[in-house]
Amino acid sequence: MSGQVVQKGIAIGRVKWIESLAEIGVVKTDNVEMELSALNGALVTAQSQLEGLKAKTEDEAGKHEAEIFEAHLMMLTDPSIIDPIKESISSECLTALSACERVYDQTINMFESLDDPYLKQRALDVRDLKKRVMGILSGKSQSGLDHSTDPVILVAEEITPSDTLEVERGKLAGMLMMTGGETSHTAILAQSLGIPAIVGCGNGLSHLEEGARIVIDGLAGEIIAASSDEDIANYEQKKRDYEAERHALKAYIGLSSVTKSGKSVEIAANIAGPEDIEAVLKNDAEGVGLFRTEFIYMNRTQPPTEAEQIDIYSRILKGLGEKTVIFRTMDIGGDKEVSYLNIPSEANPFLGYRAIRYCLKETDIFKTQISAILQAAVSGNAKIMFPMISSVEEFLKAKAIVQEVKEELAQEGKAFCGDVPLGIMVEIPSAAILADSFADHVDFFSIGTNDLTQYTLAVDRQNSEIADLYDYMHPAVLNLVKHVVQTGNERNVWVGMCGNAAADTRMIEKLIEWGIDEISMSPAKVLESRKFVRSLA
Repeated sequence: MSGQVVQKGIAIGRVKWIESLAEIGVVKTDNVEMELSALNGALVTAQSQLEGLKAKTEDEAGKHEAEIFEAHLMMLTDPSIIDPIKESISSECLTALSACERVYDQTINMFESLDDPYLKQRALDVRDLKKRVMGILSGKSQSGLDHSTDPVILVAEEITPSDTLEVERGKLAGMLMMTGGETSHTAILAQSLGIPAIVGCGNGLSHLEEGARIVIDGLAGEIIAASSDEDIANYEQKKRDYEAERHALKAYIGLSSVTKSGKSVEIAANIAGPEDIEAVLKNDAEGVGLFRTEFIYMNRTQPPTEAEQIDIYSRILKGLGEKTVIFRTMDIGGDKEVSYLNIPSEANPFLGYRAIRYCLKETDIFKTQISAILQAAVSGNAKIMFPMISSVEEFLKAKAIVQEVKEELAQEGKAFCGDVPLGIMVEIPSAAILADSFADHVDFFSIGTNDLTQYTLAVDRQNSEIADLYDYMHPAVLNLVKHVVQTGNERNVWVGMCGNAAADTRMIEKLIEWGIDEISMSPAKVLESRKFVRSLA
């Protein structure tokens, strides 16, 4: 069996299945007040449990990972979830269990309908919360371990963050999921805790028996039924070798990312909020090549204020000192739904009303964000990047709005940075093809290979049926990337790459050969990429 590795490593242990919640269906009550009281009591208990898990997570994994349970606490009392549950109990006489199942499932289905992989994975967090609240209501505790002394490998259709953290730390060897993706909070926890994990394994996992001894080979992406002591001994040695190799990566902290022949490249990190500062510093990233600002607009009922944004952006810049941070303006719309913005649903959201296209029409919300970035920029080194640019005219319109904001800030006497570099995310083929024309106007390029690949090859990167066609090493994609990098070199325009391909050694070797300035990736991949760069001739 195989799947998608979200945390490398070798795990040896006994299978521990996590049971799914039984379906409740429509169940009526003749005592509405009792059900409402039961719901309120369950919410209080859940809050206490989540606060305990948050503290435990911060202690074992770090503040960033603890934010997962802060998000659960926010969802726990979210009126868009709780009010419909109470209404279902009051007006339809549903039991608390039945009402919770209905509303949580509706929320889960909403997230699963999204195309964006990060947002789609939020469905797992709602499932986690559903399992907790309904478990309390039904008198069943969260899943955990029996009193076995053997290391265990959790196996389930989905493993929630709570399942992960409620296991005794020393006993959890690995995790296997039938579904899931690399952007789920469970995957993030696995990476932070260093627990080998494979997701998207499919129904083949159903053949694993409770208590069976298995091996997760997170280096080869395989799951092995360990049939002998000799098998186990071989994988234990492989595990020791891998852990020694990972420990050795720390030796690359503080070193330059330069080849043996003297070609250098900056290795930066992609982040989504202030909670990622710790990971950037711990992994010695040389900057932030992509800050996804859209996430501060989500899980809210109204847009963040200018003051809120200034605070967030300033914390990031101050926390990273002299490191440069590239702020991508909000990539909202299409698959990233934000209800209060009233963006209409579309048949082809990735090709529709989103990102800079939305911002150039809804200039008030755009100008607020630009103003916040410019004011925060006095605290550090900032760049502004516009996503989904397809023509020079779009960039010039965005640049004109930035100038308007500068003039307004000057009139108001507010402190701001007036020379923040402006660039574009090269993710539409037309922008790559017209790199020569853009070079007359932009301060930098940042190549977003995720969308550039799907647009160039006409392959939906979320469609598993055609996943084999999604290939950022396709000659057509490589030609576009090479053209942008070489144009940057010729025209003295800085070029970076912030898509998933930036951490692929095959791509890194080509990029350095072509003369790219920067590659940006998950913080966890920075040191191994630096090691690879330094190994090149």
